[in-house]
Amino acid sequence: MTRPYVTTMQPGATTPDIKACSGSPESGYAITNVNPYTPGVPSDASGTGRGGMFIVDLSGGGNAGKIVYQRQVDNLCKGKEVTFNAQFGAINNNPAGVAELKIVLREGSATGKILMEEDPGMLYGQEGWLPAQKTFTLTDDVTSVVMQVVNVTDSYGNSQGDFAIDNISFTVCTPPDVAVDAVLTGNAKDLLDLCTDDHLTLNAQISETAKKYYGNKEGYLFQYAYEDPTTTDAAKVKWYDLDAISSVGSITIDDPADHKAFEKIKDGDVANVYFRVVIGEKDYLEKDRAEWEKQDALSPCRAISISQIPIVAALNCAQCYKPDVVTINQTLPKTNQSTETKKIVLCAGDEVTLTTDVTAVDRDKKPYADYYNFWQDGDGNFLPGYSEKDLDKLVATDNAKITLTNDGSYTKETTVTYTYTAVDQFEFKSIAAATCKKSETVEVTYLPPVEAVGITKSICEGDQTADAGKIFPSS
Repeated sequence: MTRPYVTTMQPGATTPDIKACSGSPESGYAITNVNPYTPGVPSDASGTGRGGMFIVDLSGGGNAGKIVYQRQVDNLCKGKEVTFNAQFGAINNNPAGVAELKIVLREGSATGKILMEEDPGMLYGQEGWLPAQKTFTLTDDVTSVVMQVVNVTDSYGNSQGDFAIDNISFTVCTPPDVAVDAVLTGNAKDLLDLCTDDHLTLNAQISETAKKYYGNKEGYLFQYAYEDPTTTDAAKVKWYDLDAISSVGSITIDDPADHKAFEKIKDGDVANVYFRVVIGEKDYLEKDRAEWEKQDALSPCRAISISQIPIVAALNCAQCYKPDVVTINQTLPKTNQSTETKKIVLCAGDEVTLTTDVTAVDRDKKPYADYYNFWQDGDGNFLPGYSEKDLDKLVATDNAKITLTNDGSYTKETTVTYTYTAVDQFEFKSIAAATCKKSETVEVTYLPPVEAVGITKSICEGDQTADAGKIFPSS
């Protein structure tokens, strides 16, 4: 019995009142921490005098078969072995016998199938506390038993009919404890510093004894969640499978930044991801998932083992930065004609040199310059030395300089729009796929030779280099 307990004393009485066993069998008892009669068992079964014990006092005739106590115990584990334990003893002493009782367990109801019927025979008061134990398995979705204390002897006189029961318990043998640990290889310094090119291996920690518990047919399921299972109610934690149930007790995540388990971290929705391992008989894990998924690591009725302390991981990848400003600068050593911003006119024999500047800062507001430089013409063709095939050269290119020349071969006025694009080097795959980039354009018009078209020389003659150094900034 567990505290608190109640001992009722009438005025002037030296022993507790014990209710008569009439009506409901649940009413015929008292709970106390000391033997009110002595001798017999002196106090509750703990021997400390600080617990409580259930005592019954029967007298007179007509007691045979009487249920002196009955209690339904609910929420027991179905399909698992349940062990019942109790202790009982006489609380009086009589050479002719104090009391005879039996403990009966029934499945589901007061008239259900008998799971146990323990009758030690007559108690005389010298036996001390005697054990009663039974291991049973509930089936057919039954999750309750009814415990009955049934008197056997019909008639009791003085110093008879007095007995006690204590330490009633129903226990189950839970599966063995397991754990999960992590091994990290790559550039990351710890589990909160993962990115691409790192490799996170999760290993199940399970003893050989635990494997035998599952008949050496154990299966492993590694899972992840975004809620911290150590601080969040188990019912509110959503677990996702890393992979299918396997006979192998480890799994490796390559390139975490590109793995599905880290998607919400990459999107900025959460900071961490949590990993665990579920271990059980492989066939049970696969076929009875709807049942075991309702349980957590502390569920007494579980038929699986779940690691309780999760592996916590996070990303700490470098990130790309979009340029703030991209500018195209022109120098006109031989250009006779330069007009408005973003437009250049080249006469035959003229040339223009274009250079670029990129202004950007990183997340710490420090200057950032890790960009690839690309030049393309109006048809999207890359200019020599500035294509996606020239990545090894692009980084070292000095200000992405190009020189355009009107070699006099044009027979008519031709306008070409050139595009300069600065693209962050981080995780670069292509210009089209890049998100951190910025472009600027310049329009160059090539005029044919004066003699070829018979135009007035004043258009392409004279010194008009005042616009040299004009900057074409990105908008």
